[in-house]
Order: sequence, then structure tokens, then C-alpha cells
Amino acid sequence: MESSLVTMIGLVLGGFAAGGTLPAALSTTGAVSGAAALDLPWLLIATVVLGGFLITGTAGVLTTWSATLGRPVAVLAARE
Repeated sequence: MESSLVTMIGLVLGGFAAGGTLPAALSTTGAVSGAAALDLPWLLIATVVLGGFLITGTAGVLTTWSATLGRPVAVLAARE
């Protein structure tokens, strides 16, 4: 749960950073062609978002699985 929140915050901050470049792109295309135009790569954006959550979820599941592989009784007995 927390890892998904961290992923979401990172994606939002990355979106803000990328969004900061949009005014420059619009002014440049407007100066060159006379009409400001912008085309966002929605498929790439969706792939990055879904991939980020998929990687985060997989890492969380694998970490939890490896941490709970041993029997709890055997882990407690090894501490003595």
C-alpha cells in the first residue's frame, strides 16, 4: 500500500516536471510554424504509469514472499 502511494507521488511529481516544459514547447512551435500545436503521447504515458505500478506491486509481493518463506517457529528458535 505504501509503495503504491510512493509510486503515485513520484508519477505526479514527474508529471508536474514534464508539464513545466509544455509552455516552452507551445511557444517554440508557435514561433516556428505560426500556430502552437501540442500532441501528447498518451500511450507512452499510460505505459509508464501502468509499468510503474506493476513493477512496484511485483517488488512488494516478491519481498513479502521471501520474507515469509521460513516457518515462524524455526525463525524464533534460531534466535536463542
